[in-house]
Amino acid sequence: MSQAEELASQFEETNAAVVAAIEACDEVAWQNLSEEGWTAAALAHHIAEDHGLIFGLVQGVAMGQPGPGIDMAELDRTNAEHAKNFASCSKAEVVELATTGADAAATGLRALTDEQLNNSTDFFGTETTAAQIAQNILIGHAQGHLANFKAATGQA
Repeated sequence: MSQAEELASQFEETNAAVVAAIEACDEVAWQNLSEEGWTAAALAHHIAEDHGLIFGLVQGVAMGQPGPGIDMAELDRTNAEHAKNFASCSKAEVVELATTGADAAATGLRALTDEQLNNSTDFFGTETTAAQIAQNILIGHAQGHLANFKAATGQA
């Protein structure tokens, strides 16, 4: 199995777990607060929306582009704003976003070569490959927030 196929498969498994947790969440728990201080709804939306954004970083690095031009303070501010804006979004909206975003990201991952996945850039002060961003951010981001979503909604 190629590195790209392995990453895509891991990502699809993670997203399937995200979608299952969202679908298993009742409407009361959907408004519970997570460890991040966000509603479960906002946290789920954050996971789903970031599939495309993070894959964009993976693809950019794979194509030789520089890393993100933001710092952690700006990222935290953007995430806090997102949490406010999507505190009451619907489960159906988030499932659709998670599904379409994951499909596009997995297809994009599969199209990358090992050479492209080994391209690197400065990513928040650390030289990081596209494969590492896929593993640690695209997949790891969803897994970490999924654990917090499950805890907030009583699914842990």
